[in-house]
Amino acid sequence: MGQTLTKVEERIAKLEKEMVQLREIVDRKPPRAGWIKRLVGSHKEDPVFDEMDRLGREARQTDQMEYED
Repeated sequence: MGQTLTKVEERIAKLEKEMVQLREIVDRKPPRAGWIKRLVGSHKEDPVFDEMDRLGREARQTDQMEYED
């Protein structure tokens, strides 16, 4: 049992070290609050996106008509 406890303690110590490293990495990264600003307008005048938008709209309208019938 003593050997098992030692292994568990070693594993915990290793995990704690790794957590400190991960926190340092996370703290260095800039906040991602501006993601929506980068996304808005990113597909402007994109024919593929326009086609996806049109097809999605048609599918929703078809579903709505089927539901109302």
